[in-house]
Amino acid sequence: MVFAVIGLALFAEVVGYYYDTYFFWALFILGYLAVLVGFIVHTYYHGMFRWEREGATAAAPTAAAAAASAAVTATTKKAAAATATAIRTAAMTTAAANKSKQT
Repeated sequence: MVFAVIGLALFAEVVGYYYDTYFFWALFILGYLAVLVGFIVHTYYHGMFRWEREGATAAAPTAAAAAASAAVTATTKKAAAATATAIRTAAMTTAAANKSKQT
């Protein structure tokens, strides 16, 4: 995105070599200043805000989103505990079966 804006500014500058009207130069200078200010502000604040770094649409989660997140976390913990129990039971059953085969 940054290189596209720089490319457009350079293109407008090249076009300025062939147009010598005050109207073009007024538009060019205003556009160039707008691009320059936008570029400076964007690069200065880039990544400064949490919602930019995390890709979230809001700076702070709402109460409903926090409650939903807590519910998902609780459900995930229960599912993980159930899976761990099932794996442990299967391992103990396999160990017992292997032990009975050896004797």
